[in-house]
Amino acid sequence: GLKVGVAVELAKAAEAADIDSVWVAEGPAARDALLTLGAIAAATSRVELVTGVVNAFTRHPAQLAASFATLDELSGGRAVCGVGIGARDGLTPLGYDVSKPYTAARETVELLRRLLRRESVTMEGSVYQVHGARLGVRPPREDIPIVLGASGPKMCALAGEATEGVYLLYGSEEYLRGSVRLALEARTSQVPFRVASPILLGVDND
Repeated sequence: GLKVGVAVELAKAAEAADIDSVWVAEGPAARDALLTLGAIAAATSRVELVTGVVNAFTRHPAQLAASFATLDELSGGRAVCGVGIGARDGLTPLGYDVSKPYTAARETVELLRRLLRRESVTMEGSVYQVHGARLGVRPPREDIPIVLGASGPKMCALAGEATEGVYLLYGSEEYLRGSVRLALEARTSQVPFRVASPILLGVDND
């Protein structure tokens, strides 16, 4: 990934070019997305700050909620919670149990949502067990948007059902259109739905 200073300069240039949001990825042993976005928050004033995405297996949802609430406070209400359960091949050597990705994603989204609303949360889940947890930080917004990283049909449907957006992997136009359709078919909320997917490009002087 980019060095933090380079990422900050690119984010400042993106904001100057009227780009709406900056997305920062991370891997199991790469630069920290939330720390990078904290630096970007201090150097910008308008762009949304999105993790694209942080892994729900490597951070407990309560810690994620605290981190996103802190980023939202630092940025004046510009944080977006991008979470996912990908890169599992890189997590197994670190000792993580990644055997229930769909369940982990569903429970993570529910816990994040409730904790950011500052509810007292108890959950006896298959992946997470929480007993009377409550977020000790009051974010500027209790409805911080959540975006779910997805690839398969069930995860795309979960994104549409339970979150405000989907972050899709690289793929063909057919794959992307089909994935978005699955998400929208599962949607019941009237809140606008975000769709994001990375593209590979090269930039040259010509």
